[in-house]
Amino acid sequence: MKKGLLIVDVQNDFCPGGALPVPHGNEIISYINRRRNFYDKIFFSLDSHPPKHMSFEEEGGMWPSHCVVGTKGHELHPKLEVKITDFFIYKGLFQHKEEYSAFYDLDIGHSILAEAIEAYEIKQLDICGLASEYCVFETAKDASSIKNLKVNILLNGCKGINKEEIKKRFTELKELNINFVS
Repeated sequence: MKKGLLIVDVQNDFCPGGALPVPHGNEIISYINRRRNFYDKIFFSLDSHPPKHMSFEEEGGMWPSHCVVGTKGHELHPKLEVKITDFFIYKGLFQHKEEYSAFYDLDIGHSILAEAIEAYEIKQLDICGLASEYCVFETAKDASSIKNLKVNILLNGCKGINKEEIKKRFTELKELNINFVS
């Protein structure tokens, strides 16, 4: 059975010192790097916004400006191991659309990431990254809708902001038959 690892939004702006930091977000990086060799394919999602994205406070949204394409904050954390053979998904590129899930395009009837998972014959997808109760949650929820795909959350590879919200969201994921692995 081929296994994939999906690393969600481990970008400078979501790590300490960034525009929208997840507390201790950088502490998952060594865990993620150690796990890479156990997988047949590595997938990355990156939050990727234009300068005036609808989610930004100055545009009436709820978040400070973050992960703007072309900025240091948009880049993956420098300690994260990245290889040329890794697969990248960029979400949030549309100025007037909020996209938390790496499967952001499922609502149009197909998904680039879902198609890649099928093309690489991935049968198990382990998900880790930032932030647990937002993009990791939405990505895992969407992944659960893919036929014949076992989905796991790597708990030691995730960090979030609000513990109560994480607990609530992870309870929802358990109801979707998503597994949680340390």
